[in-house]
Amino acid sequence: MGAPSTRQQSGQASRESKRRGGSCSDETSEAVRELNGPSAKLSKHLLTVPQLDLPAPLSDGFLQIASFGDDRFRKLVTAFAQLPQRFNQQSVTRQIASAVGLSHEHAEQCAQAVTVAAGQDASVRDRLFSDIAETLHAANPKLDSKRVIRRLLELSKQKLAIGLARSMRVTFENERTFRTAMTISEMRPVFGDSLDSGPLASVIVHSLKLTFSTAGEPDLKQFSVVLDDRDLSALITALERAKVKSKAIQTLTDRIELPLFDVTVE
Repeated sequence: MGAPSTRQQSGQASRESKRRGGSCSDETSEAVRELNGPSAKLSKHLLTVPQLDLPAPLSDGFLQIASFGDDRFRKLVTAFAQLPQRFNQQSVTRQIASAVGLSHEHAEQCAQAVTVAAGQDASVRDRLFSDIAETLHAANPKLDSKRVIRRLLELSKQKLAIGLARSMRVTFENERTFRTAMTISEMRPVFGDSLDSGPLASVIVHSLKLTFSTAGEPDLKQFSVVLDDRDLSALITALERAKVKSKAIQTLTDRIELPLFDVTVE
């Protein structure tokens, strides 16, 4: 029989965690609640750690990092050592896939895990890394918990890891964060006193529906506003001005050689 898969190991970790009946600090639990927030974009499949839920892509990413040979782990560290001038989640995933020799899916899992590791405050980092290492050891007893912790600590100090984690936090951790937009345009009839004679006129009405996430809440919310054609023009003008400002800021960051978290990088 072959070695157990990551999913099987995750299940073993869950059962072992429940058997131990361990507990995590309030700080660790709070850190994991942030990982499961609306900005995380993670799978609904969860791995249970002592009072701690890790989304499956994260547990898979941490398990990969813990299982790498020394040469492959050094390549992963090197991939995170420097901040490029423009970067985002997708570009970092491609960089890891190329440097370490991983599929896109596995590279994305590693990127998520490293980003989470680098994004933790010092007050919860040690306890969270200890809990993760303990759970991975339960999934695969061949994994040395202390070695796992050392690896997570080293990765969490790399420039690109810190830059990506904190850039995402600044981008997404707001009171309200935009998710999607949709417009519905319709003609509405205008009737006079007599309905039998049909409509007197008509008007064009646009409904703009915005979906957004709220800090600390997992469910998306929706806001709607009615616009006429003059409102549409005003909104488009404001958005076009924002695009011009964005280009000006990008030019500035290039000139002063300040790395930029750029969601448009392909």
